[in-house]
Amino acid sequence: MKKLSDIKKNSLSKNYAFSFLALGLILLLYLCARDFIPSFNFYKEIVEFYAVAVGKSIEIMASFSGTLVAYNSQSFSIVTSEHSFNIISHLAIKFYIIAFLILYLFPRKLLKTTLYFLFAVLALFVISVSRYSIDINNNPEYKDFFLILIYASRYLILYILLSYKIKLHQAADNLIIKINSILKDKIHLSFLNLMLFFILLRPALSFIDAFVANQNLFLAEKFTKMILWYATGILKLSGYSVIVTGSQIELGNYWVYLGPPCLGLGVMTSFAVLISIIKSQTINKLIYTLIGWQIIIMLNAVRVVAILLHIYLNQIPQQLIEDYHNMSNNYFYIVVLIMIVIYVRWFQNINFRKKAI
Repeated sequence: MKKLSDIKKNSLSKNYAFSFLALGLILLLYLCARDFIPSFNFYKEIVEFYAVAVGKSIEIMASFSGTLVAYNSQSFSIVTSEHSFNIISHLAIKFYIIAFLILYLFPRKLLKTTLYFLFAVLALFVISVSRYSIDINNNPEYKDFFLILIYASRYLILYILLSYKIKLHQAADNLIIKINSILKDKIHLSFLNLMLFFILLRPALSFIDAFVANQNLFLAEKFTKMILWYATGILKLSGYSVIVTGSQIELGNYWVYLGPPCLGLGVMTSFAVLISIIKSQTINKLIYTLIGWQIIIMLNAVRVVAILLHIYLNQIPQQLIEDYHNMSNNYFYIVVLIMIVIYVRWFQNINFRKKAI
């Protein structure tokens, strides 16, 4: 006869296999839906119908507030007194497809599941209307932050659906328990809480960059001086003579302006938060966070130098600098990831409180 432990082990193995199979099927179906469904006429008709629903809703809402907004169903454009924009490319239909796949692949409790799907449909529709309301107001100071908040809200809806789905299936629940048992010795968060953490992290960082840095002029000034001081030193060591005027560093007829969102405060905060959720001694976290912040500040200075030298040596028109600025943002996330790996691999378990004999 088989031992009870062996039976349980085989049962758990089957549950994990089932969970991975379900996840694989969801991914496969989504990829097929993304690549093939848009080529069918019925999909185009659905998108156009949805665009009309969103556009007309915006038009009606604007009329209540006294704003002159019209929806052109021929060009699928929102037209205001100042500008117009097409809404087809930002309808985010894929979130409806993902929501459907999450809930109706191996469905359970159909009535409750359908209510969850209707909630997702309504919430995603409201989010779409809100997303274009931001374009109508066209406030560049806050637009980027609110757009990131909109994107995070969509993923938050999927998170709610996924949490509900996991509770319906014992196999998926067992898999999450297994993952949590692995994570509990490493970080302070469970798997689902970790997902929620990353969903909300980007809006929080955007808030820091868009509002905190802008409002706290003293903080922004100090970080700007520090970064430009490093950048000036690197350029002087390289044989270039530069001029620093306020938040701007100039080389010949070319310059880089360091505004509050460019100071890296959001990245520094994310680094500190990520270190804080890892299980280790407080002194290890404090020392490594301070070291990491200095590295990020230095790398920000290197970024400024690289952009300035690139446009100076290649005589790139100043109006194109934004492209290089946006591309260079990505390398900070890679650097933070590398520093987190270094912390977990080598720094996490150093005992700074060990007394010398």
